[in-house]
Amino acid sequence: MTAPARDVLVPLPAIVVDAGGTNARFAIVDEAGRLGPAVDVRVRQFPDAVAAMEAAIGRLGVRPRSAVLAVAGVIMGDSVALTNAHWVFEPYALMTALGMTDVVILNDFEAIALGLPALTDADTVPIGGGTSVPGATRVVVGPGTGLGAAALLGTGRGWTPTHGEGGHTDIGPRTEREYEIWPHLERIDGRTSAEWLISGGGLLRLHRGVAAASGFAPAFDDSAALSKAALAGDPKAEETLRLFVTLLGRYAGDVALMFLPHGGVFIAGGIAPKIAPFFHTGAFREAFVDKAPHRAVMETIPTRMVVRPDPGLLGLGAFVAAPQDYALNLAGRHWQRG
Repeated sequence: MTAPARDVLVPLPAIVVDAGGTNARFAIVDEAGRLGPAVDVRVRQFPDAVAAMEAAIGRLGVRPRSAVLAVAGVIMGDSVALTNAHWVFEPYALMTALGMTDVVILNDFEAIALGLPALTDADTVPIGGGTSVPGATRVVVGPGTGLGAAALLGTGRGWTPTHGEGGHTDIGPRTEREYEIWPHLERIDGRTSAEWLISGGGLLRLHRGVAAASGFAPAFDDSAALSKAALAGDPKAEETLRLFVTLLGRYAGDVALMFLPHGGVFIAGGIAPKIAPFFHTGAFREAFVDKAPHRAVMETIPTRMVVRPDPGLLGLGAFVAAPQDYALNLAGRHWQRG
């Protein structure tokens, strides 16, 4: 079904949840449609989604009547598993355990896309040039535990989000140095996907490939330590981060070519803000626009980094409060008791 033109999508108050492979965030949308403060948890600290939601509800101090979830996984059937973690969301079990009447499940980057129009200048940082066109299509991509991507189509009659599993598309070498590194990269079932390299785990895979191509032993086994060393000027770590940012720019440019998002391309996820200086060297933007024969078009599209910590909750809150602003198909994604 398409979200109806009414004041609310589900009974309020509602709990909104943004669950990724590493962290999950929870907040309440109150009876007036206002998004409250967030509660953050580590996914691995809870045995299942019900236990985490019960704990979050206790901390939030409000008993919700419904839940709208953004999940980093494929939504098919009545059981939705996180792709990179152990939680499984079963809507009917959630409603029974938590006393709710409605559960809606969206993709995690679809939720971020829903919130793109609500981002303020303070929520983002420009990466290079380009000028945003009001009301135009926007795209979000972002590395974290995995690699997400979604678009928000500007239709002139509201917003339509679209998402998929674009992080799992193939990615290959382009420069001479990349051709030296690529034979040393680990593969998954014989292939190298974008997410396999442009993610937290991907940082370490790139580092091992760079080390092997350069003839030195890998110096890091933790992505945070690798990033910290690169920011401190360690040359072995710096090359990995430069390659990571270049590949992300290239991938973001590929996604942009599919949608021509003149409203902008937004880089979200947990990694980018932590390595922000590498985005401002020019490597990201050059890889993004270097799309002959359409470089001139790409140069008009702005790229920005999302620094707000909860853009997924922002998007869910906007959708819950004003579903009439979005054309969103909820078939197979809205469960109701009885």
